[in-house]
Amino acid sequence: MTIPRFPANLVHQGAVALDSLLKWSIKIFLPQFVGADMVLIERGEIYENFVEDMHNRGLRVCAWTVNDSNEMIWMAQKLKIPFLTDRPLNAHHLLDATDGVNNAEVALT
Repeated sequence: MTIPRFPANLVHQGAVALDSLLKWSIKIFLPQFVGADMVLIERGEIYENFVEDMHNRGLRVCAWTVNDSNEMIWMAQKLKIPFLTDRPLNAHHLLDATDGVNNAEVALT
């Protein structure tokens, strides 16, 4: 069950609608509009087509907060994108033990 961010239901529904609008605008026009070079996006919103589309627009993609080992490997090896994590030592050891991830970047959040 999701706990509302705001006590008033109408305000909560408005915030949810604005969140959806923000996600849509990031995927469509917002990075170019503000002149961004990189999109920092929550890990649940990352998928291969999104990363490819952003790269085609000349934008880099960075994921936050990636704490799952499988997601770290997928993002570093398959997507080749940097990510932020709460577990930098685990990520460092995991990526060192895995082939082909020399270009992966790991940052502490």
